[in-house]
Amino acid sequence: MDGMFHITLMIGRRLYWEVDANGLLEIPDASSARAGLISFDSHDHRVRCARAQSERQGRQRFMRDWGESVRIVNLSRELGAQYGRDPAHGPSRPAHCPLFSGLQLMDCLARQSGRDTVDCILGLHFGASEAHGRSLLMLFAYDAQGELLLFQEAANPPSLHYFREDFLRGLPPQFQQLEVIWYGHQAVLAALPALRPYPDEETFAGRPVREWWSRAARLSTALGAMASLLACALAWQAWRADVERGAESAMAAQLRASLQDQLRSHPLALARLGSAQPSVAFVDAEALWQPDSQIRLVARPGRIEYAVVLSRANGSAVRTTSGVRNETTSLDSALHLRSARSVPPGLAPLEPAISGDLHALLLRFQRQTPLSPLLAMAGAQSWRSGPGPSQP
Repeated sequence: MDGMFHITLMIGRRLYWEVDANGLLEIPDASSARAGLISFDSHDHRVRCARAQSERQGRQRFMRDWGESVRIVNLSRELGAQYGRDPAHGPSRPAHCPLFSGLQLMDCLARQSGRDTVDCILGLHFGASEAHGRSLLMLFAYDAQGELLLFQEAANPPSLHYFREDFLRGLPPQFQQLEVIWYGHQAVLAALPALRPYPDEETFAGRPVREWWSRAARLSTALGAMASLLACALAWQAWRADVERGAESAMAAQLRASLQDQLRSHPLALARLGSAQPSVAFVDAEALWQPDSQIRLVARPGRIEYAVVLSRANGSAVRTTSGVRNETTSLDSALHLRSARSVPPGLAPLEPAISGDLHALLLRFQRQTPLSPLLAMAGAQSWRSGPGPSQP
């Protein structure tokens, strides 16, 4: 099998040939061509490309030029050409036997010999020399743009010279003086590894559509698995977050209840931690005190309310140095205390009031004291400091 390849062409009917170092042998079919089959017939098409082109562009050009829906070997970047063949036109071959374009073979042969298929005549010669046994000849003429201008084949021609002259008669005059560049069995063997077969199925971007679908299916499966894992991870994180939020809420509620219990059961601690600081209350009470008066205060969350109790009885008991009783002492003290210069900073005067028994004048003041964060969390607590009514 080493050094052997198979070709097929149409000479009135489809013929198959087996070529090796000893010559060529016509065979009835391609059943023995398991390594590949090289095709030369009118359904093998080639278009020259000045630059790299896509398969879609190639299909459009093949359809425009030949009206056939072809499968493409896109070598526009490597060889400057695309090769196409309509699979509906055969040839018959064994399964897994690749089919190669004979026109691609000629481009590879020219490239390996350092030539370009422009204004030239290339030929294939297999088998015996002239008049010495069976032989197979093929000639290819290319124009100035590199397009295939004429192709002709002959099996067992009587004369190599006659075959060449007959081929030249079908070409323009400038081809008459050109020499034929011949390639034989060894040159073809050297070029075979570089050949790319026609695809056995529809392709996209150089790969079978079935492979793209298979890749898409695997990608879809992988994405589905990743989505499922991500959904599970998100659900687990949401569950963990709910558990942690529940635990934090329960802990906060327990701490709040504990603090409330402690604050309710320890008024002195509440006084120290609350907004009403005892030292502030005592300083204010001392500043507000007047002779013959009493100080009452109520400490509430956020404020301290003071009441200066001026008794009419106390005021009438005071006498001057002349021995005349002063009935207006309480009123004078009230007016003096209500003046802005006499009230300590931060104390706001409120409306005066009369005690419930009508025997005392109440001068009322208020100091705002911000709630501490602890009291704000534990809830509003009030307490009373000093004697007097809950409402001064």
